[in-house]
Amino acid sequence: MNNETLLYAGFGAFSAAFLLTFVVRVITTERENRLKRPSRPIGKVSISKEDAEKIAILLKNNKRLEALKLLRSSSGRDLKSSKEIIDRVAAGNSLLEMVSFKEESESADGADHTDSSNELDRAAGSQSANKSISAECRKEIARLVEKGQKLQALKVYRQATGLSLKDAKDAIEAGEF
Repeated sequence: MNNETLLYAGFGAFSAAFLLTFVVRVITTERENRLKRPSRPIGKVSISKEDAEKIAILLKNNKRLEALKLLRSSSGRDLKSSKEIIDRVAAGNSLLEMVSFKEESESADGADHTDSSNELDRAAGSQSANKSISAECRKEIARLVEKGQKLQALKVYRQATGLSLKDAKDAIEAGEF
């Protein structure tokens, strides 16, 4: 081989390595940006202040699995939406932007009870979730159901309410949207 052939081979290897590094960096940056700027709303999660503090501490100590388990048990959310929240917080978003705190209320007997919107949703179908979606969103869901596009209606309803797939499907089928 002559020097010119070696030069071209070296330049080709360098170009391939540079291109591979560039592609990996673009993919990594895109994933981080997607986590920081969500493409779809998750909806606020209702948890106690104590649980929010515990989740923040767990994430600070790189215990994402334990934080995920605590978020799921505290909020009653499904695995996918809970994981998205944990991933976004780990990527730099504020946990406070994604949660609302359960309010402590005293009943007539003087005992403290915690209001859990997720339990209310399950007990009352999806009545409390219906209050949180706009009239425009309801019209869009009704239009999609009328056109026979139940899957798209289900997707819109889940994005608006943050309900699990089963709860959203039950609400759409019952016409409670």
